[in-house]
Amino acid sequence: MSKVDEYRKKLRAHDEAKQEKAKVFDVRALAANTRQIYTIEDETLGIIRYGLLSAKEVKELNLKEVADDEEKANIVVWAMLRKADAALSYEDFEALPFDTKALLLERMSKVFASFLQRQHPTGSTPTPKPNSQA
Repeated sequence: MSKVDEYRKKLRAHDEAKQEKAKVFDVRALAANTRQIYTIEDETLGIIRYGLLSAKEVKELNLKEVADDEEKANIVVWAMLRKADAALSYEDFEALPFDTKALLLERMSKVFASFLQRQHPTGSTPTPKPNSQA
């Protein structure tokens, strides 16, 4: 066997191994993620139980009708928490002490970090952050 054939064989074996390891887009498995309850262990808040929202659940939240990004975040976090506790009302969520709610929003925002940035309607752009160097 020539060196070229040997390298072709190794390349083919490498490609086959790479294909086997390749991540497969599995709609059913991803959809199943929205039916599970997840937890975040927080030193201050304790164990936070939540569920991931499906595209349908997000659409049902009517976030396009909410202008304020902070209110959008509140609604999303409440909906995620409600998946783990169906009895959680929005009024109960809104009744949280300010500091606790702020901390909860900070922790939960890591779960959906880029979500709110994608909620801007087509054609609009987020307001640029001021330059901290003057």
